[in-house]
Amino acid sequence: MNKPNRKFITPPTITQNYSNIARITQSATEIVLDFAYALPNEPAVIATQRVIMAPLSAQRLLRALQEQISKYEEIYGEIKIPNTTLADKLFKNVTSPADEKGPDTVPGDNPDGDA
Repeated sequence: MNKPNRKFITPPTITQNYSNIARITQSATEIVLDFAYALPNEPAVIATQRVIMAPLSAQRLLRALQEQISKYEEIYGEIKIPNTTLADKLFKNVTSPADEKGPDTVPGDNPDGDA
């Protein structure tokens, strides 16, 4: 069975968010991506967007990102990742309430009924 061709529409009013940090967690059925930004000399990381995906969709996103990074590096050269990143410096002591519950905890996914 053939899938119909879908037109991808990006409305002119789409919301854009800048992100220079992401936190990725998972449950048995979902991959959760929290995008945030951090400013130098600011103690807080501000989350701006949460994207929840099925593992299959996340795998497809990973492959698409790998392809795009390869194309980017062919044109502009290798992206060099420093040994110590700005995020490492800014967030070495940052924790969140979810960190205390463990990496597999997603709001609404706790069998004890906690959020």
